[in-house]
Amino acid sequence: MLEKKSIRRKDILVGVGAGVGVGLFVLLAVFLLLRPSPEATPEPGVTATFAVLPTAAQIPEVVVLPSPTPSLEPSPTATPVVAYITYTVKSGDVLSMIAYRFNISLDALMAANNLQSDLIYPDQELLIPLDERALALLTATPTPAPTLSGSQLVHKVQAGDTLGALARKYGVTVAEIQAANNLDSDIIRVGETLIIPQPGQSVTPTTSLTATVTPLAVTATPTPTAAVVLWKPAVVEGYLAGAYPENRVTSRFIIHYAPNTYPAWNIASMEALISQALGHIESRLQITATESFDVYIAGSLFAAPHTARRGYILPAVRQVFLVYDGATTIADQKYLVAYELTQLLAWRILNRLAPPLLREGVATYMGMSLIADSDLMPLTTFCVAYRKAGKLPRLTTDLRFEDPVLDLPNSYAAGCFVQYLLETYGAEKFGLVYAGEDYKNVYGKSLATLERDWLVQLQADKVSLTFAPKTLVAAVEDVAEARAALFADFSGTPAQMAAYKAVEAARLALLRGDFEGVAQHLADFRQALQPVQ
Repeated sequence: MLEKKSIRRKDILVGVGAGVGVGLFVLLAVFLLLRPSPEATPEPGVTATFAVLPTAAQIPEVVVLPSPTPSLEPSPTATPVVAYITYTVKSGDVLSMIAYRFNISLDALMAANNLQSDLIYPDQELLIPLDERALALLTATPTPAPTLSGSQLVHKVQAGDTLGALARKYGVTVAEIQAANNLDSDIIRVGETLIIPQPGQSVTPTTSLTATVTPLAVTATPTPTAAVVLWKPAVVEGYLAGAYPENRVTSRFIIHYAPNTYPAWNIASMEALISQALGHIESRLQITATESFDVYIAGSLFAAPHTARRGYILPAVRQVFLVYDGATTIADQKYLVAYELTQLLAWRILNRLAPPLLREGVATYMGMSLIADSDLMPLTTFCVAYRKAGKLPRLTTDLRFEDPVLDLPNSYAAGCFVQYLLETYGAEKFGLVYAGEDYKNVYGKSLATLERDWLVQLQADKVSLTFAPKTLVAAVEDVAEARAALFADFSGTPAQMAAYKAVEAARLALLRGDFEGVAQHLADFRQALQPVQ
């Protein structure tokens, strides 16, 4: 009993003490809040939470704010937008390249235009949000005064400038500007300073490229007009961890890339694109990829013998290689990803020994169906035009599928045929014929009969063409011829890199049905490869 009473007395004492303490605390808080503020500067540790914010004139000249971990660079979102300008999208533009040119982030550009993806179209108008720094660079006055021994001019890049436009303005070639500034692409930024060599002058790079001649090299005479090699071939074999040291891991695949490259600047977009393509393929073919795979994204063209390709797979070790160097559009890049992933998944899941017709056809169809809402020419339109021109390849012949441009008519014909099989008979039967090439047992018809039925369906589609079919055929042959000439002896010189950009632009114009654009880009291609006089 005594023990119970003593416990209650203690409880009472503690309660009384707590009550008194709370009361004193409340009185002290009221006293501090009601007393007038002192004239003297408060101690550094006191924060005036309830004080009225001072006006600009009342702010002391020196304000010390404790910051244990100061940031060396401001956050990209800390600087407010001070102005907007309008930019009209040109053929070949990529959203990330536009952001780069105007010295703003891709996220800021997408937010300013309420974009949910980086898909853009020619003639589309974009709002460019400019902070103080970007605005200052945009409105800076160009200074084309000679600065290097009177033989070169300095041009400060303005909004809308391109290397091609600058080359025409100053009467030089794109390759000469690239070599003079050690550029490995045609991407330039607003506010950037470029050295413009005079026409006909030998190109001297801005950084030191000294040719060391040893006493034994008696016959080695340095030539001032030697081409500067800008191309760094991307590897598809060997020490891949060294060539692609960075990675981005997801639950279904791992992306490998090199830092300070075009893929590195757009790695989040590439991850989303790969995921989208993977889901599209699984849905259309009714398959599920249970194995993870590796995607190696190169910022430059592949080393020989794969230089002419933008994609390559090693299905046995679940590896996909993609080129993403800013020379193409998002729609074309989506097609490439879906095409190569389809090749990989079909090999591993359906049948690694499938006939080339079905293997190429399903990859082409998967890629084109993924970008059905883009401005690229649909498969059916292409095939109808080729049939009307009398040039549509026959599926029962031995078709070649080696080069994505030289063999474009074969690939598109195969893609159209697989589209017909999938839409007419469904994914389950297609999986069966892919696994065994037994058209008769799966469809009850031979390949020749199925081809005939497909051609009847193609004619029944009544596609309205906005161009002469022979114009498409001629453009395909012209682009294929130019590309074959370029990669016949490709070493990555400035002239060849400029020609590569031009022929890629011609290829994309072809796929859009822009035949005037094809002619213009092929003219740029030939100009880039002309020897310097």
